[in-house]
Amino acid sequence: MSSRQLEEQAERKFDAWVAGQLGLTTEELAQLQWSHDEDALRDGTSTGLIISFDEDSDPDLLAKIRNLDDYQVRMGLPPGEPDQDPPPEIEIEAELTIDPALIDRWFSLPPTQALDIELPRVSLDMLYIAIERSYFALAQAVEMVTAQQRGEVEPRDIAFAQMKADVAKGLNSLRRFQTIIMASATNSHLDADGKVKQIEEPHDGK
Repeated sequence: MSSRQLEEQAERKFDAWVAGQLGLTTEELAQLQWSHDEDALRDGTSTGLIISFDEDSDPDLLAKIRNLDDYQVRMGLPPGEPDQDPPPEIEIEAELTIDPALIDRWFSLPPTQALDIELPRVSLDMLYIAIERSYFALAQAVEMVTAQQRGEVEPRDIAFAQMKADVAKGLNSLRRFQTIIMASATNSHLDADGKVKQIEEPHDGK
């Protein structure tokens, strides 16, 4: 097979993929005047394609195109696209748990008892992070839905991973804050892992 034939084969494969992303048949796509450009970040990283259509295109065919906005559609990169960097790995914190012994002490307090609690400044930092991360996660959820609507697979997956990381960090910060509250209210001493220290009773020597 000649190089020209290989190019034509690649073009037909690409056109078929684009048509499928748009919700058209290859025959319908061939009836439209269209072009494509790279959709890239400021640092030059390619995130997908921008498909542009001529304003004089058949309006009935344009009406069938998914996610058409101002004669353009944004979509992800086709399978096997060269020079596509793998998505960055986003570290997700391991889930923290509150020591069951501390929870038992907390619920042993009468529900109506007034609490004498001392809060170090760092505990308020943890509360702030917990609240902040919930908003971060919400923003990533919006990014994920937007990318999904545009057919952008990689940005969608990155936003989903970041959302999970933000949720995990927020929940862990909230649990750290809860642990400090419970420990202060129950006069519990904790070790470096947040576990209740078992303080031995002093012996009288007898």
